[in-house]
Amino acid sequence: MASVKNRHGLSRYIPSSVKLQVRQRSKFGCVICRNGIYEYEHIVPFQNCEEHDPDKICLLCAHCHGKVTRGLTSKEIVIEKYKEVQQADIVKSPFDEFSFRAQNIDVHLGSSRFSNCKNLIMLGEEELLVIEAPEEGSTYPQITAMFTDDKSKQIFRINRNQWSGSNRVWDAQVIGTEIKIFRLSDKKIALHIEVLHPNIFKIISLDMYYKQFHLFLSKDFMNVGRISPDLEVHLGFESLISTGASIGILVDTKIPHVPSTKINLGGERGIELVGSGVHLSMDSIAQTIKGLRYEYADREKTITYEHSLLSTIEKPKVRLLPSRL
Repeated sequence: MASVKNRHGLSRYIPSSVKLQVRQRSKFGCVICRNGIYEYEHIVPFQNCEEHDPDKICLLCAHCHGKVTRGLTSKEIVIEKYKEVQQADIVKSPFDEFSFRAQNIDVHLGSSRFSNCKNLIMLGEEELLVIEAPEEGSTYPQITAMFTDDKSKQIFRINRNQWSGSNRVWDAQVIGTEIKIFRLSDKKIALHIEVLHPNIFKIISLDMYYKQFHLFLSKDFMNVGRISPDLEVHLGFESLISTGASIGILVDTKIPHVPSTKINLGGERGIELVGSGVHLSMDSIAQTIKGLRYEYADREKTITYEHSLLSTIEKPKVRLLPSRL
Protein backbone atom coordinates (compact mmCIF):
# COMPACT_ATOMS: atom_id res chain seq x y z
CA MET A 1 0.00 0.00 0.00
CA ALA A 2 1.31 3.44 -0.90
CA SER A 3 2.49 5.64 1.95
CA VAL A 4 -0.02 8.18 3.27
CA LYS A 5 2.71 10.83 3.47
CA ASN A 6 5.75 11.47 1.30
CA ARG A 7 9.34 12.02 2.39
CA HIS A 8 8.57 15.68 3.10
CA GLY A 9 5.69 14.75 5.39
CA LEU A 10 3.07 15.91 2.88
CA SER A 11 -0.24 14.06 3.07
CA ARG A 12 -1.70 12.53 -0.09
CA TYR A 13 -4.98 14.27 0.73
CA ILE A 14 -5.44 17.27 -1.55
CA PRO A 15 -7.46 20.06 0.11
CA SER A 16 -10.86 20.75 -1.46
CA SER A 17 -9.89 24.36 -2.25
CA VAL A 18 -6.86 23.15 -4.23
CA LYS A 19 -8.95 20.51 -6.04
CA LEU A 20 -11.39 23.21 -7.12
CA GLN A 21 -8.54 25.31 -8.52
CA VAL A 22 -7.19 22.29 -10.38
CA ARG A 23 -10.61 21.51 -11.87
CA GLN A 24 -11.04 25.10 -12.96
CA ARG A 25 -7.55 25.34 -14.46
CA SER A 26 -8.02 21.99 -16.24
CA LYS A 27 -11.45 23.23 -17.32
CA PHE A 28 -13.15 20.22 -15.79
CA GLY A 29 -11.63 17.54 -18.01
CA CYS A 30 -8.51 15.55 -18.81
CA VAL A 31 -5.95 18.03 -20.13
CA ILE A 32 -4.95 15.59 -22.88
CA CYS A 33 -8.15 14.01 -24.24
CA ARG A 34 -10.82 16.11 -22.41
CA ASN A 35 -12.55 13.11 -20.81
CA GLY A 36 -14.70 14.45 -17.97
CA ILE A 37 -14.07 11.52 -15.57
CA TYR A 38 -10.67 12.06 -14.07
CA GLU A 39 -7.95 11.68 -11.46
CA TYR A 40 -5.72 14.32 -9.90
CA GLU A 41 -2.22 13.99 -11.30
CA HIS A 42 0.83 15.43 -9.56
CA ILE A 43 2.92 16.50 -12.55
CA VAL A 44 5.93 16.62 -10.24
CA PRO A 45 6.13 13.14 -8.62
CA PHE A 46 4.27 13.21 -5.31
CA GLN A 47 7.31 11.98 -3.33
CA ASN A 48 9.15 15.17 -4.35
CA CYS A 49 6.31 17.60 -3.52
CA GLU A 50 6.51 19.90 -0.53
CA GLU A 51 3.00 21.27 -1.06
CA HIS A 52 -0.10 20.66 -3.15
CA ASP A 53 0.48 23.34 -5.77
CA PRO A 54 -2.39 23.73 -8.30
CA ASP A 55 0.23 24.85 -10.86
CA LYS A 56 1.74 21.37 -10.61
CA ILE A 57 -1.46 19.28 -10.40
CA CYS A 58 -3.84 18.66 -13.29
CA LEU A 59 -6.73 16.41 -14.29
CA LEU A 60 -6.06 13.22 -16.26
CA CYS A 61 -8.54 10.48 -17.16
CA ALA A 62 -7.72 6.90 -16.19
CA HIS A 63 -6.61 6.04 -19.74
CA CYS A 64 -4.21 8.96 -20.11
CA HIS A 65 -2.99 8.62 -16.52
CA GLY A 66 -2.20 4.97 -17.19
CA LYS A 67 -0.13 5.92 -20.24
CA VAL A 68 1.84 8.40 -18.12
CA THR A 69 2.41 5.74 -15.46
CA ARG A 70 3.67 3.26 -18.07
CA GLY A 71 5.94 5.87 -19.63
CA LEU A 72 4.04 6.02 -22.92
CA THR A 73 3.26 9.70 -22.37
CA SER A 74 5.92 11.94 -20.88
CA LYS A 75 5.50 14.44 -18.07
CA GLU A 76 6.67 17.11 -20.53
CA ILE A 77 3.63 16.45 -22.71
CA VAL A 78 1.36 16.68 -19.67
CA ILE A 79 2.90 20.04 -18.71
CA GLU A 80 2.52 21.30 -22.27
CA LYS A 81 -1.13 20.21 -22.52
CA TYR A 82 -1.94 21.70 -19.12
CA LYS A 83 -0.53 25.07 -20.22
CA GLU A 84 -2.45 24.91 -23.50
CA VAL A 85 -5.74 24.28 -21.72
CA GLN A 86 -5.18 27.12 -19.25
CA GLN A 87 -4.10 29.63 -21.90
CA ALA A 88 -6.71 28.79 -24.54
CA ASP A 89 -9.68 31.13 -24.82
CA ILE A 90 -11.76 28.29 -26.26
CA VAL A 91 -11.17 24.68 -25.26
CA LYS A 92 -13.23 21.60 -25.96
CA SER A 93 -15.51 20.86 -23.03
CA PRO A 94 -16.06 17.29 -21.89
CA PHE A 95 -19.13 16.05 -23.74
CA ASP A 96 -18.86 19.08 -26.01
CA GLU A 97 -21.53 17.55 -28.25
CA PHE A 98 -24.48 18.52 -26.07
CA SER A 99 -23.63 21.08 -23.37
CA PHE A 100 -25.28 19.67 -20.26
CA ARG A 101 -26.62 22.58 -18.18
CA ALA A 102 -30.04 21.51 -16.94
CA GLN A 103 -30.57 21.31 -13.19
CA ASN A 104 -33.49 18.87 -13.34
CA ILE A 105 -32.18 15.51 -14.50
CA ASP A 106 -34.15 12.63 -15.98
CA VAL A 107 -32.49 9.22 -15.70
CA HIS A 108 -33.86 6.32 -17.74
CA LEU A 109 -33.10 2.85 -16.40
CA GLY A 110 -34.19 0.67 -19.28
CA SER A 111 -37.88 1.42 -19.75
CA SER A 112 -38.16 3.14 -16.35
CA ARG A 113 -37.71 6.83 -15.65
CA PHE A 114 -36.64 8.80 -12.59
CA SER A 115 -37.10 12.56 -12.86
CA ASN A 116 -35.20 14.86 -10.50
CA CYS A 117 -34.24 11.99 -8.18
CA LYS A 118 -31.70 12.96 -5.53
CA ASN A 119 -30.11 9.51 -5.05
CA LEU A 120 -30.74 6.97 -7.78
CA ILE A 121 -29.51 3.67 -6.29
CA MET A 122 -28.51 3.04 -2.66
CA LEU A 123 -27.60 0.05 -0.48
CA GLY A 124 -28.33 1.18 3.05
CA GLU A 125 -26.42 4.47 3.35
CA GLU A 126 -23.99 3.63 0.53
CA GLU A 127 -24.43 5.46 -2.76
CA LEU A 128 -24.19 3.02 -5.66
CA LEU A 129 -25.25 5.40 -8.42
CA VAL A 130 -25.91 9.16 -8.29
CA ILE A 131 -26.03 11.55 -11.26
CA GLU A 132 -26.04 15.27 -10.46
CA ALA A 133 -26.05 18.47 -12.47
CA PRO A 134 -22.64 19.99 -13.34
CA GLU A 135 -20.85 22.13 -10.83
CA GLU A 136 -20.59 25.82 -11.63
CA GLY A 137 -18.30 26.47 -14.56
CA SER A 138 -18.61 22.99 -16.05
CA THR A 139 -20.99 21.43 -18.58
CA TYR A 140 -20.19 17.86 -17.53
CA PRO A 141 -22.56 15.99 -15.17
CA GLN A 142 -21.27 14.82 -11.79
CA ILE A 143 -21.33 11.02 -11.59
CA THR A 144 -20.93 9.04 -8.38
CA ALA A 145 -20.87 5.27 -8.85
CA MET A 146 -19.49 2.21 -7.13
CA PHE A 147 -18.37 -0.97 -8.92
CA THR A 148 -17.58 -4.46 -7.68
CA ASP A 149 -15.93 -7.60 -8.99
CA ASP A 150 -17.84 -10.86 -9.46
CA LYS A 151 -17.40 -11.64 -5.74
CA SER A 152 -19.10 -8.41 -4.64
CA LYS A 153 -15.81 -6.85 -3.51
CA GLN A 154 -15.70 -3.10 -4.02
CA ILE A 155 -12.65 -2.36 -6.13
CA PHE A 156 -13.51 0.92 -7.79
CA ARG A 157 -15.51 4.08 -7.20
CA ILE A 158 -16.21 7.35 -8.97
CA ASN A 159 -16.95 10.18 -6.56
CA ARG A 160 -18.32 13.22 -8.44
CA ASN A 161 -16.25 12.30 -11.49
CA GLN A 162 -13.06 11.54 -9.57
CA TRP A 163 -11.73 8.00 -10.00
CA SER A 164 -10.80 6.06 -6.88
CA GLY A 165 -9.09 2.78 -7.69
CA SER A 166 -6.40 1.30 -9.89
CA ASN A 167 -6.38 2.46 -13.49
CA ARG A 168 -5.06 -1.00 -14.33
CA VAL A 169 -8.48 -2.44 -13.47
CA TRP A 170 -11.04 -0.03 -14.92
CA ASP A 171 -11.22 2.35 -17.83
CA ALA A 172 -13.77 4.76 -19.23
CA GLN A 173 -14.46 5.88 -22.75
CA VAL A 174 -16.37 8.98 -23.77
CA ILE A 175 -17.49 8.74 -27.40
CA GLY A 176 -19.93 11.33 -28.64
CA THR A 177 -22.77 11.39 -26.13
CA GLU A 178 -22.00 8.00 -24.55
CA ILE A 179 -19.96 6.96 -21.52
CA LYS A 180 -18.77 3.37 -21.22
CA ILE A 181 -17.06 2.16 -18.05
CA PHE A 182 -15.59 -1.31 -18.31
CA ARG A 183 -13.20 -3.79 -16.76
CA LEU A 184 -9.84 -4.01 -18.49
CA SER A 185 -9.48 -7.72 -17.65
CA ASP A 186 -12.34 -8.93 -19.85
CA LYS A 187 -13.59 -5.68 -21.48
CA LYS A 188 -16.99 -6.27 -19.85
CA ILE A 189 -19.04 -3.11 -19.60
CA ALA A 190 -19.98 -2.28 -16.02
CA LEU A 191 -21.98 0.83 -16.85
CA HIS A 192 -23.13 2.21 -20.19
CA ILE A 193 -24.72 5.67 -20.24
CA GLU A 194 -26.12 7.54 -23.22
CA VAL A 195 -27.22 11.15 -23.20
CA LEU A 196 -30.49 11.59 -25.09
CA HIS A 197 -31.01 15.29 -24.41
CA PRO A 198 -29.20 17.95 -22.41
CA ASN A 199 -30.95 16.76 -19.25
CA ILE A 200 -31.71 13.08 -19.99
CA PHE A 201 -29.44 10.16 -19.14
CA LYS A 202 -30.18 6.65 -20.34
CA ILE A 203 -28.60 3.76 -18.44
CA ILE A 204 -28.38 1.12 -21.15
CA SER A 205 -26.88 -1.77 -19.21
CA LEU A 206 -26.21 -2.54 -15.56
CA ASP A 207 -25.80 -5.85 -13.70
CA MET A 208 -24.42 -5.51 -10.19
CA TYR A 209 -24.07 -7.77 -7.17
CA TYR A 210 -22.86 -6.13 -3.96
CA LYS A 211 -23.25 -7.56 -0.47
CA GLN A 212 -27.02 -8.18 -0.15
CA PHE A 213 -27.87 -6.14 -3.23
CA HIS A 214 -28.54 -7.28 -6.80
CA LEU A 215 -29.68 -5.07 -9.64
CA PHE A 216 -30.23 -6.37 -13.13
CA LEU A 217 -31.32 -4.09 -15.91
CA SER A 218 -32.40 -5.15 -19.38
CA LYS A 219 -34.02 -3.20 -22.19
CA ASP A 220 -37.60 -3.80 -20.99
CA PHE A 221 -37.32 -4.99 -17.37
CA MET A 222 -35.61 -4.17 -14.09
CA ASN A 223 -35.07 -6.53 -11.18
CA VAL A 224 -34.02 -5.31 -7.71
CA GLY A 225 -33.12 -7.96 -5.18
CA ARG A 226 -31.97 -8.57 -1.64
CA ILE A 227 -29.93 -11.74 -1.16
CA SER A 228 -28.94 -13.73 1.92
CA PRO A 229 -27.54 -17.27 2.24
CA ASP A 230 -30.96 -18.85 2.74
CA LEU A 231 -33.33 -16.40 1.10
CA GLU A 232 -33.63 -14.30 -2.05
CA VAL A 233 -36.29 -11.69 -2.64
CA HIS A 234 -36.62 -9.79 -5.93
CA LEU A 235 -38.96 -7.00 -6.93
CA GLY A 236 -39.16 -6.49 -10.67
CA PHE A 237 -41.16 -4.28 -12.97
CA GLU A 238 -41.58 -3.47 -16.64
CA SER A 239 -41.85 0.26 -16.12
CA LEU A 240 -41.63 2.73 -13.25
CA ILE A 241 -42.16 6.45 -13.79
CA SER A 242 -41.08 8.41 -10.71
CA THR A 243 -40.91 12.16 -10.08
CA GLY A 244 -39.05 13.94 -7.28
CA ALA A 245 -38.08 10.86 -5.27
CA SER A 246 -35.48 11.25 -2.53
CA ILE A 247 -34.20 7.75 -3.38
CA GLY A 248 -35.05 5.91 -6.58
CA ILE A 249 -34.02 2.39 -5.51
CA LEU A 250 -33.08 1.41 -1.96
CA VAL A 251 -32.20 -1.93 -0.41
CA ASP A 252 -32.28 -1.44 3.36
CA THR A 253 -30.18 -4.12 5.05
CA LYS A 254 -30.92 -2.98 8.61
CA ILE A 255 -34.45 -4.39 8.79
CA PRO A 256 -35.01 -8.13 9.39
CA HIS A 257 -35.30 -10.16 6.17
CA VAL A 258 -38.81 -11.61 6.56
CA PRO A 259 -40.78 -13.32 3.74
CA SER A 260 -43.95 -11.42 2.84
CA THR A 261 -46.29 -10.88 -0.08
CA LYS A 262 -47.59 -7.52 1.12
CA ILE A 263 -46.75 -4.48 -0.99
CA ASN A 264 -47.27 -0.92 0.20
CA LEU A 265 -47.62 1.82 -2.38
CA GLY A 266 -46.73 5.49 -2.14
CA GLY A 267 -45.71 7.76 0.72
CA GLU A 268 -42.25 8.45 2.07
CA ARG A 269 -41.45 4.69 2.06
CA GLY A 270 -42.30 4.47 -1.64
CA ILE A 271 -43.24 1.17 -3.24
CA GLU A 272 -42.25 -1.25 -0.52
CA LEU A 273 -42.14 -5.03 -0.47
CA VAL A 274 -42.81 -5.47 3.25
CA GLY A 275 -40.11 -7.42 5.06
CA SER A 276 -37.65 -7.37 2.17
CA GLY A 277 -36.01 -3.99 2.66
CA VAL A 278 -36.59 -3.23 -1.03
CA HIS A 279 -38.03 0.25 -1.66
CA LEU A 280 -38.70 2.04 -4.95
CA SER A 281 -39.44 5.71 -5.56
CA MET A 282 -39.22 6.84 -1.94
CA ASP A 283 -40.97 10.08 -0.97
CA SER A 284 -41.83 10.84 -4.59
CA ILE A 285 -44.26 13.47 -5.83
CA ALA A 286 -45.81 11.06 -8.33
CA GLN A 287 -45.22 7.52 -9.52
CA THR A 288 -46.68 5.02 -11.97
CA ILE A 289 -45.67 1.38 -12.11
CA LYS A 290 -46.51 -1.33 -14.61
CA GLY A 291 -45.83 -5.04 -14.88
CA LEU A 292 -44.90 -5.67 -11.25
CA ARG A 293 -43.34 -9.03 -10.31
CA TYR A 294 -42.28 -10.32 -6.91
CA GLU A 295 -40.11 -13.42 -6.51
CA TYR A 296 -39.27 -15.22 -3.29
CA ALA A 297 -36.82 -18.14 -3.20
CA ASP A 298 -35.62 -20.25 -0.28
CA ARG A 299 -33.93 -23.65 -0.23
CA GLU A 300 -37.20 -25.45 -0.83
CA LYS A 301 -39.13 -23.43 -3.37
CA THR A 302 -39.44 -20.36 -5.56
CA ILE A 303 -42.70 -18.41 -5.57
CA THR A 304 -43.45 -15.74 -8.16
CA TYR A 305 -46.27 -13.21 -8.00
CA GLU A 306 -47.08 -11.35 -11.18
CA HIS A 307 -49.26 -8.27 -11.66
CA SER A 308 -49.98 -6.76 -15.06
CA LEU A 309 -51.24 -3.50 -13.49
CA LEU A 310 -51.46 -1.99 -10.04
CA SER A 311 -55.22 -2.50 -10.09
CA THR A 312 -54.65 -6.27 -9.99
CA ILE A 313 -52.17 -6.18 -7.16
CA GLU A 314 -54.62 -7.49 -4.55
CA LYS A 315 -55.21 -10.64 -6.57
CA PRO A 316 -51.77 -11.82 -7.62
CA LYS A 317 -51.15 -14.65 -10.02
CA VAL A 318 -49.06 -17.24 -8.19
CA ARG A 319 -46.71 -19.82 -9.72
CA LEU A 320 -44.73 -22.44 -7.79
CA LEU A 321 -41.33 -23.22 -9.31
CA PRO A 322 -38.37 -25.37 -8.26
CA SER A 323 -36.05 -23.67 -5.77
CA ARG A 324 -33.12 -21.79 -7.25
CA LEU A 325 -31.05 -22.05 -4.06
